[in-house]
Amino acid sequence: MPSLRFVLTLLAVIVLPTAALVNDALANPLCGLNSVFCFYSAGTITSTDSLKSCSDLYSASSYDLIHGILTTRFQNPTVAPNSQGSASVATVDQYRVEGVSPGTPVVFAAELDVSLNVYGYECPPPGYLTATSASATLKEGDSNQSSVSIVTPVTCLTWGCCAQAKSLRTVLKVTVSRSAGEPFTLHFGLATSGHGSGQGSGQLRFSALPPGAYVVSCQGYRQDSVTEAKRMSWGGLKILYR
Repeated sequence: MPSLRFVLTLLAVIVLPTAALVNDALANPLCGLNSVFCFYSAGTITSTDSLKSCSDLYSASSYDLIHGILTTRFQNPTVAPNSQGSASVATVDQYRVEGVSPGTPVVFAAELDVSLNVYGYECPPPGYLTATSASATLKEGDSNQSSVSIVTPVTCLTWGCCAQAKSLRTVLKVTVSRSAGEPFTLHFGLATSGHGSGQGSGQLRFSALPPGAYVVSCQGYRQDSVTEAKRMSWGGLKILYR
């Protein structure tokens, strides 16, 4: 009958490498360097983790590359003309198409379902503007890019302050041409800044994949279904990542 010491040693050999693999799954330097930025506290945090976030009383940013989700928001605590804030998230990951014969030419689309909202004030005299902007970017490789941005409108009465708001819901899309099994790189970005408040969210999905094909990534993303992903509201994302 094996001794207790032998059993414990065997368990250590089996369990410790497994635990190391679990921890390493959250940080893979081969996948690319990501960042989150919170203006009021953390500043810029860079990481090779598959998910990361920063937050304080007035700003928050997060990414989850396993599920293809990005969020960012900020709120300026004052409307003073020299006061402003910002928040942003920037990520990168390596993807490939599987489920069809290696080397098969595949043309499909990478899409980022984007929601942007900005809010600010405009007050006389002229030049006292509290504009706020928000933007989103999806890029494949070095130049295949789709982006969008919004800014609070500049319209106000002659006297008194007025609130300005703008929202946009759209889908950023880039066409990807690769062979099955061949890696490709996607970059994602969300940013918002200004004197008021802003927020943004993004959800990755792929479309026009051939039957049986699916997409996996270095950070653990996997899309098994080629049907359109359910769009999630900003409120739903806040509940999920608060």
